[in-house]
Amino acid sequence: MHKKTLTPNLALGRRPGLRSAPARVKARPVGEKKMKNKLNKITLFSITIMFVVLTATLALAADSEQWRKDKLCGRRLPPLTETKLEGCVQAFCTDLPNKAHLCACQKSDETGETQISIEPKDGSKKKWNIEVLPPISFGVDSFRLDSADLNGDGKDEVIFGVMEAQGQGMGVQHWKLWTIYGDKLSDPLQVSDYGVMSYLTCNPKHNGAYLLASKWIWGREPERGDGLYIAAQWYELGCGGLSTVSNRPGIYHRYLNSLAEERGKHMSGEKLKPVPWYSKTGTHEIVGPYPFRD
Repeated sequence: MHKKTLTPNLALGRRPGLRSAPARVKARPVGEKKMKNKLNKITLFSITIMFVVLTATLALAADSEQWRKDKLCGRRLPPLTETKLEGCVQAFCTDLPNKAHLCACQKSDETGETQISIEPKDGSKKKWNIEVLPPISFGVDSFRLDSADLNGDGKDEVIFGVMEAQGQGMGVQHWKLWTIYGDKLSDPLQVSDYGVMSYLTCNPKHNGAYLLASKWIWGREPERGDGLYIAAQWYELGCGGLSTVSNRPGIYHRYLNSLAEERGKHMSGEKLKPVPWYSKTGTHEIVGPYPFRD
């Protein structure tokens, strides 16, 4: 009779008679999985909101500079020609496209009193008295007429411009503009270089034309020092006359060599040509005190 020999179970890697320890399972707090899913949903929602906000911000930023997309518009009307009218020191008249007859009668060369009159084809007549200061001796080039639909009613209004003076050096022209709408005459608007740096613009997102009123100013910017600037504000026609456009900023552009050269070309010749400086990369919105000195 043979004795049974016990052999270690090498295949299992344990000694006989010993039990293997159970594998440790990492315990998770109750509800951890639900909490994790909830956090993931919150994160996804936050990212979505941030994306929507960013998209809206970019859209608003792009829309806020719609003025850069304006196009030059309006129509220049035939020039006034010198004529003789009773009671006028000088008189200039022209026929408008609607068959109305417009005249400018200088009543006094001492006070600058001038009378604008329009006689429509129905025979009625409307007169307005204006003052042009300092008193000047008018010439054909002293007047300019343009037409455009300024209030979006589908009918053109007339912009009546008088050049009061022209400076030396740069030859800056100082104009007064009146808008004739219906049987009314707006208050005068003073602009510089009408037809070149000041003019009419239109935008496809707006019914009616705008009037860009520009002026030359001495100003400064941080790290640039003092310099000459062209600054402007858009105007629109309402029931009370011309007023600034509330949702458009004031803009400016430093008078650098490139702009000076372009302006010089457009100011020369018999017919003035607009310089679309508002759409250039060097044009900025007026924010805070700059570029004004005071």
